[in-house]
Amino acid sequence: MSRDENGQEVFLGSVGKCMPVVLVQGRTAHVSRCFDGLNAVGVLGRMFEKTELSAEFAEVFDGEVCMPPTWLNFKDLKKEYDVSVPARAAGYLSVLSFRSGPGEILEKMRELGSEAFAEYIEKMDAERRRLEEKLSGRAMQGKKKCVKTAKPQAANAESVDRADPVSEEYADNVGECEKTNDVVPQKFNVLSFEELSEQCRKKNADGFEDFLEGLKVRTEARIRSGETNYPQATIDMMTEILDWSGLTEPVMVISFAPPLYPTYHSDQMTGKEGAGSWQFRKIKKASEAAGCMVKKVHYFTGISDLSYCGTCGDMDFSGYAAETPLWGGGYQVDFEEIGKLNIPAVLMGPWGKDIHRRTERVNRKSLLVELPEILHTLIEDQASKNNEKAQYKRTISNMIDIVPNSNDIVPDFVDIVLENNGIRLCINMVKSVSSMRISLQWNRRKDRLSDAIFSTGKCPKKVREKIKRCNVFLLYSLI
Repeated sequence: MSRDENGQEVFLGSVGKCMPVVLVQGRTAHVSRCFDGLNAVGVLGRMFEKTELSAEFAEVFDGEVCMPPTWLNFKDLKKEYDVSVPARAAGYLSVLSFRSGPGEILEKMRELGSEAFAEYIEKMDAERRRLEEKLSGRAMQGKKKCVKTAKPQAANAESVDRADPVSEEYADNVGECEKTNDVVPQKFNVLSFEELSEQCRKKNADGFEDFLEGLKVRTEARIRSGETNYPQATIDMMTEILDWSGLTEPVMVISFAPPLYPTYHSDQMTGKEGAGSWQFRKIKKASEAAGCMVKKVHYFTGISDLSYCGTCGDMDFSGYAAETPLWGGGYQVDFEEIGKLNIPAVLMGPWGKDIHRRTERVNRKSLLVELPEILHTLIEDQASKNNEKAQYKRTISNMIDIVPNSNDIVPDFVDIVLENNGIRLCINMVKSVSSMRISLQWNRRKDRLSDAIFSTGKCPKKVREKIKRCNVFLLYSLI
């Protein structure tokens, strides 16, 4: 964690991260006829230029900026050396976000992919025209020299043959270039992984499913053995699936490689809004007592496991699985269960510098003195609160003293929940074999207990009256 004159950072959330994988198929050709091909590295290079450190991806939230994408891998897919234009190339990049989900990022990548393809083809056409102009000019100069020297050299045919080969070669090249003046525009396509898979299913649905299942099993085994990793395995799978599809025209395929880190913010979880800021206030109090100033920051951009503590807002992950070749046995995240957790948390650690560099280090006092003292204070405070809650539960249970029989409701246990407008006492009651939950709301403004609200059934009159006579105000003051 970094620190400046305003204090050490405490983060209420953690940045989201996904890893798009880009596979490009061009058209191979011998280097001496490079304009007959389409260099996949060139297309991927254009994609690199359009996305690397692109501010278009950099989101801003409350004065904080999310770092733009950066590529982690970029290479052609030749298995051995030859003098051919690379037919395929692939790479992957890290994309961070505060708000955007994988679906939005994929659509943006597709748009840029189409632009990259078109721009590289335009570059090829422009360079071809420049080459034609250059070759035409040199050939004309050669032809003029031939006219001037033809008569003196006519008596010696061997001399003429030695004098003119360069001129004739340029003339031949110009002729070839002139034939390609009216070049047919090269067609290309940009597909998501799901779209490529659908094309394979149209070709042979049962055959493709069998092929894909076997491919996943083999790939997962390679990952477990340490032979490969998630992003490289994703490239390998995409390559084999593209082979299986039979597509030969230029195409760009975009997918995702694990792992995925969803965006997280402890102030933005449904039903627990503001929980992170409340936690920060407690940390600030404990930190100041330990002689350490802290400041609130929304997002930790170094990526953390807070991403798996809950989900924020209406972020959509439904399409991620279909765009991730390894989804299933090799990698899977239960977003629904994460959403059910919704654990409010903040991120705080010792003061450090130069993360992921050779000079990475941590401040000794922060690590060994300040942070332990802060954590000790927070744990003691929480333990004290837990003891108070246990005492309140016993108190409420004693206040609602009802003699049990077959018709009465008997208190089971009580949980006390702090809310912005006062305390809520949730009493789980048991009536015969059926259960009922009562919610008692303290009205701070009117300084009295509101009527009981029941999710099922009705409250018996004698229980209602006994609850209303309870000294709830005393409990409210203690909390």
